[in-house]
Amino acid sequence: MLGTMLASLLAVVIVPPALQLGSPFQDHMVLQQHSNPAIWGTGTPDAKVKVEASWGGSAEAVVNRAGRWMARLRTPAAGGPFTVTVSGDGKVTLSDVLVGEVWLCSGQSNMEMTVQKGYPPPLPNQEQEIASANYPQIRMLNVEKAMTLTPQASCNGTWQVCSPSTVGSFSAAGYFFAREIHQRLKVPVGMIHSSWGGTPVEYWMSEGGIRAIPDMGSKLESYRGLLRQYDEAMARRQADLAEKVKLTDSWASPDLDDSSWSKLSVPPQPGVQASSWVSTATSGIAPTSTSTTLIEAAP
Repeated sequence: MLGTMLASLLAVVIVPPALQLGSPFQDHMVLQQHSNPAIWGTGTPDAKVKVEASWGGSAEAVVNRAGRWMARLRTPAAGGPFTVTVSGDGKVTLSDVLVGEVWLCSGQSNMEMTVQKGYPPPLPNQEQEIASANYPQIRMLNVEKAMTLTPQASCNGTWQVCSPSTVGSFSAAGYFFAREIHQRLKVPVGMIHSSWGGTPVEYWMSEGGIRAIPDMGSKLESYRGLLRQYDEAMARRQADLAEKVKLTDSWASPDLDDSSWSKLSVPPQPGVQASSWVSTATSGIAPTSTSTTLIEAAP
């Protein structure tokens, strides 16, 4: 009986992951022509995965013990739209897939600047450029920003088809480059946009890559030391501030007795009816005694 109950419990708790595709593989994506791009994802260990494209290409893989798989799919000359179907312990079909030229757009603020915002705004002929951006064979995947100290297996972002309603969020440099390539080569163009204004190149490198550069290993350790000092200083500051101010949840209670607080009238502010408290303990100098003042807007 107990064995049956444990087996039932394990059957409920241990659920194999269903077939999933990696972040870049979505509807409207663009794959590089005349190549063998990697298609990857996750699934149940030891499960077989088959990738089939409507242009006639196919590839197979087996999910490893870590639950990951990768297959390489041979692509034809530029064209589309196509469908790509991935089946295994589940089934996913991607539609409106194009094959053409794929580029990575990365860097700092010059790449991050969008068609809509410009820098400085507006872009020359901005309204005309946006209104005429009818290029359904140009697509952009905007990778959302995220900071991490370790490599990630996925990212957030969505492939968007270029149109007057979407081009405003495109990287301006990426869009005009893609348009030039598209108009010259007459092929679909996919742009994977991942940039972050003001970031030095080291922020985009792995720890191993940084340590391989002479003198960078010691700088990395120095930087980590500064981070530790910063965290320790912030912890001390928060503890000191809490001790001085004595902030508690009771200050927000409607039943708080503020009869001992001194009052100070301030000039009336049109449309503003509010009160706030000020404590001498927040001045940064430890007071001999903490006093609190209730500031009320004059009627």
